[in-house]
Amino acid sequence: MSHPTFDAEMLLDHRASHGELGVVEITVPARWPGPGLHHHAFHEAWYALEGRLTFQLDDDLFDAGPGSLTFARGGRHHTLANLTDEPARYLLMITPAGFERRFAAEGLTEAEASDPKTATTFVGPSIPDRR
Repeated sequence: MSHPTFDAEMLLDHRASHGELGVVEITVPARWPGPGLHHHAFHEAWYALEGRLTFQLDDDLFDAGPGSLTFARGGRHHTLANLTDEPARYLLMITPAGFERRFAAEGLTEAEASDPKTATTFVGPSIPDRR
């Protein structure tokens, strides 16, 4: 599925994993600012396939290249961006599953977006706006 700012392909959804795991392959363009700093109840892991991503976990900023795995447990403030001049591609893994539906063609319903299991709370700016 193509979003206004990136492409996403669902690899595993909540139905296939009985609600345990969602996996989405995401490609973001150069200079992609990413979402604002946020948190939610589910855990996320990002496995970098191509390019470099910049992550913020709480107050820590760091870069991650191909082959690196970054993890944010549920409740932890986090975000990511592509600050380079090249696209980046990564796998996003979500557990328990549910939020990956945001990347499906139909997206999350209003009820799903406000469900405490899948809701996201924004608490700060994206990484480029932080600098």
